[in-house]
Amino acid sequence: MNILLLVSGSISAYKSIEISRDLIKKGHHLKVCLTKGAERFVKPELFLYLGCEEVYTAMDDFNPKKKGVLHVELCQWADRGILAPLSAGCLARLVKSKAHDLVSSVFLAWQKSKPFLIAPAMNSEMWSHPFTQENLNNIYTVPWVGVIPPADGLLACGDIGPGKLPDHHFISELITCFNPLKKINKTIIITLGATVAPIDSVRYVTNPSTGKTGFEIAKSFLNEGYDVHLLIGHQADPLIDSLKFHPRAHLHSTPTTELMRKKAHELFSTCDLYISTAAVADIEFDVSPHKLKKSDLHSLPIKGAVDILAEILAQKKPHQKVISFGAESFATEDIFREKMQRKPVDLMVGNLVHNGLISNENLRGFSKDHGTYYFVLPHKTMPAESLTKNQLAQKLFLFSEQGHL
Repeated sequence: MNILLLVSGSISAYKSIEISRDLIKKGHHLKVCLTKGAERFVKPELFLYLGCEEVYTAMDDFNPKKKGVLHVELCQWADRGILAPLSAGCLARLVKSKAHDLVSSVFLAWQKSKPFLIAPAMNSEMWSHPFTQENLNNIYTVPWVGVIPPADGLLACGDIGPGKLPDHHFISELITCFNPLKKINKTIIITLGATVAPIDSVRYVTNPSTGKTGFEIAKSFLNEGYDVHLLIGHQADPLIDSLKFHPRAHLHSTPTTELMRKKAHELFSTCDLYISTAAVADIEFDVSPHKLKKSDLHSLPIKGAVDILAEILAQKKPHQKVISFGAESFATEDIFREKMQRKPVDLMVGNLVHNGLISNENLRGFSKDHGTYYFVLPHKTMPAESLTKNQLAQKLFLFSEQGHL
């Protein structure tokens, strides 16, 4: 993807360097434009050293030796644009249509068919000032522009409150899944990560699932305009928190099987699609409110946990689709067919996993960016495919829209 990063003169401008690093590592093509204020915080050469294709300063648009119209050429080259950070002063100039430098000219010349994001960063009082909010309200009226709201936290001035630019990892994730031009009236629920089975006030049993698969699926559907509810298990990948800055993402903490079950039941009637990627704990214990002694653990009673997916399927309406994941350490078609017969979903994705802690086996499936997947339909099992989790997410989106693989 061709991404144009614009940087204004907020003290958070230094974070644009890390945003650039992240995007280049992900394989995107990047060009950068700096305002005059931004040049006081970051050096243009830094971006070139990181691998940016081009870096432009405030007055490069007015270079008589350069042929063509630079701000128009950049808008034509880019697939997406982001202004991060956006200062209060730069915001005011954009709203007043003051095309006095390259950054403001790019913003005004941006093609209406492409997403453009802004990420404001400033002092809390500046952020809450009526004039700033009025300027933001004007920005919200532009269909192709999306606003990544600032985070709360310790600001450079020492104040604590809203105005902080979100973590650079969060920004680089949002660039690829925040598309204000796509808004459809569809809702998806995704369960992700691992649930835990508490034993007492200290101990619990769980598995290595990090929620990476569900995260990639969520980004794919968000980019296509879905409203996405994420039911997030215990100790999921921290990057999932980036979606709290996405206007169509709704994050729900559900660390135990029972909490995930309750939230799934609460939301299911509102959804068009339910995707169960979570590694839900299969067992439960009679939980002690206090830490048990070692001697008490020798005869610990174990019972089967509630089957969330089975309960969801019992409520399923004809217009709803359900996709499940079937994790196995050893896969055969018979195993997956048997699972499909017990819980007849619209599509089951079989995947091979291993915790890497026993039998001299390597970690497989968990925490990885790729995997081997079997696609099991009600009357057919597709051959295994090796896919990245991003490719898998795209495949599931196409299935949800077209009904076939």
